[in-house]
Amino acid sequence: MASENRQSLPALGPVSSADRIDAIDTLRGVALLGILTINITAYALPFAAYFNPQAAGGATGINLVMWFFSHILFESKMMAIFSMLFGAGMILMYERAQAAGRPFGGIYYRRIWWLLVIGLLHAYVLWYGDILVTYAVCGLLLYLFRRRSPRTLIILGLLTLLFGGLLRTGSGYNFGRMQEQANKLDEKIATGYEPSAGELSFRRDWDGLKRGFAPSPEQVAEDAEKMRGDAGTVLKTNAAASVLMHTQALPFMLLWRGLSMMLLGMGLMKLGVFSAERSKRFYALWTILGFGVGLPIVAYGAFRLEAHDFDFIQNFFIDGHFNYFGSVLVAMGYVSLVMLLYKSGVLGG
Repeated sequence: MASENRQSLPALGPVSSADRIDAIDTLRGVALLGILTINITAYALPFAAYFNPQAAGGATGINLVMWFFSHILFESKMMAIFSMLFGAGMILMYERAQAAGRPFGGIYYRRIWWLLVIGLLHAYVLWYGDILVTYAVCGLLLYLFRRRSPRTLIILGLLTLLFGGLLRTGSGYNFGRMQEQANKLDEKIATGYEPSAGELSFRRDWDGLKRGFAPSPEQVAEDAEKMRGDAGTVLKTNAAASVLMHTQALPFMLLWRGLSMMLLGMGLMKLGVFSAERSKRFYALWTILGFGVGLPIVAYGAFRLEAHDFDFIQNFFIDGHFNYFGSVLVAMGYVSLVMLLYKSGVLGG
């Protein structure tokens, strides 16, 4: 009898066109286009060019203008939206499974594990800047919060975001200490001091850190040459960068930022924000708040970065926080603007 009941339940599979939520699809499309503007930088320039235009092209003229344009309007905003939608999608799948009377955990984790496999292949074979691994790791945790109230999810998301910001500050402090120690070691070596094996290892670590965040023109040219080499060299170079992404960037930065946005997305989905269920007044107010407050905060941080010569230590310690937190407000501004246009019929509502 139990077997017959299971067989009579509707199967869970890809959502049909009739069951899709057009407002969410529209927002996802806008976010993808915005992410493309950011990834153009990654495809053509060193990783450091994300937050330091001096890494390629120089911080002058049109190069500096385009960096400001990209940083203020798109950097971290579109990925925030896309991450929120990942959390929203999890709620949609869960509610659909509940309505169908089907167990959800098995199919959800099956999808997450396949996402992880695809992400690892993408990262180590094609591009170290892959985000799917981060999404899969975050996704492994999201299931635990599926039944939480919107209020709880939003509070948890904000607390997770704050924790990630504190980790950034701690990293900046640690980088500053490393710089001081490296400078002192260089001064001692200049007087004839023979460094120990541990000191030499530390110096290599510091040089590697600087190369990643503030490469010299010679280092940029050297890395570019590797990526233009034979297949073996390219794979080796890309894999080495992926290892750093998954052992350093993921646990200390990407995980907390991604998880915080997904939790917020789950809460906002339950409140009907992404499905255009709120009033036009609600979306208009959040459009004004998101852009009116968020953009000045982000812009102030951008000018602080320029004033500090795009120093990566200052970026992690405080200057980058203006975009780290302000981008969430700007992302909400974009979300609300898209929903407002959708409800007005401009984007197919």
